[in-house]
Amino acid sequence: MSATISQALQTALAAHKAGRLAEAQAAYESILGIDPDNPDALHLSGLVRLQRGNAAVARDRLARAVALRPRMAPYHMNLGRAQQALGLSGEAVASFRQAAALAPGEGAVWQHLALALRGQGDVVGAIDALRRAAQAAPHDAAPANNLSAILLEQGRLEEAWPAISRARSLAPDNALTLCNEGQALLLEGRAAEALVPLRRAVVALPDNAMILNSLGVALQDSQQVAEAVDVLARAVALAPTSPILRVSYGNALKKHGCYDAALAEFEQALAMRPDVAEIHSHIGTCHDALLRHDAAIASYDRALTLKPDYARAQQNRAMTLLTLGHFKNGWQDYVARDNKPNLLLNLLASPHGADDIRGQRVLLCGEQGLGDEIFFLRFLPELRRRGVARVTYIADAKIAALLARCDGLDAVQTAADALPPAETTIAIGDLPLVLRMTTAGQIPPSISLPPLPTRMAEIAARLAACGPPPYIGVTWRAGIAARLGALFKLAPLADLGTCLRVLSGTLIALQRLPQEGEIAALAAAAGKVVHDLTALNDDLEAMLALLAQLDDYIAVSNTNMHLRAAAGRTSRVLVPCPPEFRWMASGDESPWFPGSPLYRQAVDRTWTVALARLSADLRAAVG
Repeated sequence: MSATISQALQTALAAHKAGRLAEAQAAYESILGIDPDNPDALHLSGLVRLQRGNAAVARDRLARAVALRPRMAPYHMNLGRAQQALGLSGEAVASFRQAAALAPGEGAVWQHLALALRGQGDVVGAIDALRRAAQAAPHDAAPANNLSAILLEQGRLEEAWPAISRARSLAPDNALTLCNEGQALLLEGRAAEALVPLRRAVVALPDNAMILNSLGVALQDSQQVAEAVDVLARAVALAPTSPILRVSYGNALKKHGCYDAALAEFEQALAMRPDVAEIHSHIGTCHDALLRHDAAIASYDRALTLKPDYARAQQNRAMTLLTLGHFKNGWQDYVARDNKPNLLLNLLASPHGADDIRGQRVLLCGEQGLGDEIFFLRFLPELRRRGVARVTYIADAKIAALLARCDGLDAVQTAADALPPAETTIAIGDLPLVLRMTTAGQIPPSISLPPLPTRMAEIAARLAACGPPPYIGVTWRAGIAARLGALFKLAPLADLGTCLRVLSGTLIALQRLPQEGEIAALAAAAGKVVHDLTALNDDLEAMLALLAQLDDYIAVSNTNMHLRAAAGRTSRVLVPCPPEFRWMASGDESPWFPGSPLYRQAVDRTWTVALARLSADLRAAVG
């Protein structure tokens, strides 16, 4: 009898290995009809049931096999797989641990244990199990790939790279290997480099939604937004119930300027995961982009209710509140901004109230862009009026010499210098909070930075060499487009040039780092020569002298606009939608820059009305 059963098992197993699962299952059942306690038949019957999607019966058969032969590691491992399929994660972990104890040299056992632990949220245990799997199966790329994937999820790049390198040496064309390499490059901010392995991964697995997601994010970060939208649309079509994919697709649509479509994707994601604060914040940014400020604030409020320490949502809410003129709450939220350098994070405590600083030595720290430093220094006179004993300013090295002649500063130095003794340290962007600014009526004028007479004479000669007055400066782009959520401003070059046709005099390009052909395109649209003085952006003293002598300056918000205000001059400001808080939510002027007319991009992202008004104003100025 035993010889007959053994032969039947061999026949059934051959069918099983050949993929003829129904035939194998029937054969195992026949054997169990003769010998119901045959452990091999129970094990293999359970395994084939598991493979055919009947995890409940599989678990029963495998449990009986384990009871009959408790020292068989494959029995425990497959029982764990059945338990995992039924959502019994605790039982599955126990079974996999037993299998690992019986067969510590089997890499597959450790991999199953790692996945089960990961499902329970035990990342440390999963990483340890995958390291054991890699040791047990040194020629298998799977443990290294799974290990690098988990380490990347945790942001542990330095640990992930050795695992990625190992997987690459074992399986260089494996889609998961290529995807992990691309993910690591993305996390390092090397999106353009990440495109190479990610495109190869998509070729290997064209219908893998998560690989498409990684490629889409890399394309978006590489400024190939239109292709990113297409790739992420494919990913969502493959896995429409994935909130991660919906969010990625929404972000690409938002960056592409499709705010209503982006909002729809975020709302789909929210329906699946209403408890995720980040999705509420994404929805808020869409409402902001569509100038639905109250709805945006409500979304940020919900995000912060779910995650009170969520700095990004707090920063987003700050910008919305400040744009609306709700300064008290806006400045309180503004402390969460993410552009304070590590020096300040180590130095700063909670901002002191205005009553706490009288008689104290204050260390005032620049922690934003150059224009922001000039902008916030307008609060310096009020700080001095509060009776501080001494103010030392830690400035960006590019602007330190210029600010050294700013009234109200006792000393100006850079972060490279030894810090002086001080009782209070304040980040410059926290000055409005420290001074308890709550209304537009408390907005002080810009600081005054008179240009050096020698530089004024030098620039006057350069302007005269360019052509006759009036001299009109132009800047059409500012900020960084690469990072989602970054403050980026861009005016349409050709349409702007058309507006300038009405002007006589001399046009001066002040654009920092102009792209090839931009100045020529502006000149063609304006119908006149545009003189290139863009190199002066690297010499702030020269730029200050130039801005002081220009008869008009037409620009998006940028450092030069703050310098011009410090020189006592107004500008014509092109304000993209949505506006940043310096230009407020509405109005033809901002209380921060009185006398400077604003030309606002419409909510549909057209500039037609704004540039028509600019053209009319320029005609009136010429007349």
